[in-house]
Amino acid sequence: MSTIEPLPEQMKAWAWAKGRRAISLSDQAVPALAQHDVLIMNKAIGLNPVDWKFIETDLGDRWSHGHIPGVDGAGVVIAVGDPSNQHWLGAAVCYHQSLYRSGSFAEYTAIDVRTLIRLPEQMTWMGAAAFPCPVMTAWQAIEKVPVQQGVDILITGAGGGVGRILVQLARARGFKVTAQASRKRHSELYELGADLCIESTEQLAQSFYAIFDTVSAEHAEQLASGVEANGHLVCIMGRLEKAAVPVFSTAISQHEVALNALHGTGSVVQWQRFTQMGEKLLNQIYQGELKGPDIHVVEFDQLAEALREFKRNRKALKYTIEVA
Repeated sequence: MSTIEPLPEQMKAWAWAKGRRAISLSDQAVPALAQHDVLIMNKAIGLNPVDWKFIETDLGDRWSHGHIPGVDGAGVVIAVGDPSNQHWLGAAVCYHQSLYRSGSFAEYTAIDVRTLIRLPEQMTWMGAAAFPCPVMTAWQAIEKVPVQQGVDILITGAGGGVGRILVQLARARGFKVTAQASRKRHSELYELGADLCIESTEQLAQSFYAIFDTVSAEHAEQLASGVEANGHLVCIMGRLEKAAVPVFSTAISQHEVALNALHGTGSVVQWQRFTQMGEKLLNQIYQGELKGPDIHVVEFDQLAEALREFKRNRKALKYTIEVA
């Protein structure tokens, strides 16, 4: 292992209690590095819906007691498991961690080196930590659908973090975007590139080449009849377990989006493309060409309360945690 400074033995981290389905701040051992790992000294942490869902529901039963949650973070590479990765030492990066590894809710996190996204110079830690999950989820979603210039698509829950990025990516690809969101979000969504904003899908009488649903699998299934023949239904929040339309009817394609899936099944080539696109999109945000999430900053020792507050108000702001 190569390091740029002596490593402590202990760190502060938020650990999960299996019985209580809650997290608490405690002292933990600094993670050991496998050969393919690097150690990140976290500067900021991004909160996401998947965090509280695993902490508070039976999804977390896949974890062991004492697991450190958190998928998004940003910081400095201070150690590498393999000397061949020394060129990463001192690099400013952000990352999306596997749900099944020790996560970002800590002062230090061990990350697979192939998942690192290098930051532009002068990028803020908060902006970087807010980036991976919402932006790369939106990118994965839009990549599911072949581009056809000028065709109509619908994005539901467009006022949320993923939805706002989706509107921009869809507009850049030449789609004609209808965005469903609360009325207070319409002005911003028009500025981001939406052609039409609506409050409810009940207002719709047309069909769409593609529908991107950010609400739930049940909601996506209800919208399936609004997809035109041979069109696309993209379920971002949840997963459609069965065909949403009758056989030999509109023959739509159903898609699921699972950012975590790459950690278990992604090839080297897929990860290279993921990180290359991550760096490209992050640069677009830094240059002001793509509008990232609106950010609310909270101190590290207030993370648990921030996560509860984020759950109640998750559509309004992207909560990020400053690590001292």
